[in-house]
Amino acid sequence: MGYLDLARKAKSRLQRNMAAEADGVNSLPSLNSQPTQNVLSGKLDRTGESLPSAWIIEVIRDPAGELRAVQICSAVLRDHLWLIFDATFIPSDDRARYYPDELPALATMTETQLIEAHEAKAKSLAAFPTGRIRK
Repeated sequence: MGYLDLARKAKSRLQRNMAAEADGVNSLPSLNSQPTQNVLSGKLDRTGESLPSAWIIEVIRDPAGELRAVQICSAVLRDHLWLIFDATFIPSDDRARYYPDELPALATMTETQLIEAHEAKAKSLAAFPTGRIRK
């Protein structure tokens, strides 16, 4: 599953969760969630259960409830990252930042290329905090 699919599923799930919270129900998984409650799943383990490939760690919304950013833990990248929907949002940590316009390019990369791109992005964060990956 590519990162474009990851972003679409994450955004869709977050919108459903925001609607559920408005109704007084909190359905967003916690850090201690079981794999079956994670947003995405990748490969199957030996029992046939889906192994998680990404977890939502933190959701940032503005006061009106609009989605600004999502912190994701990626099993492929073995790191946390930010998927930022609102360009004015600036995370307080030094995690790599991705934006929706980068996702089509990321979706065409192999796992090795994704890891290399992520490492380069993380290293260049201080100099280019809003740097983008292009095709």
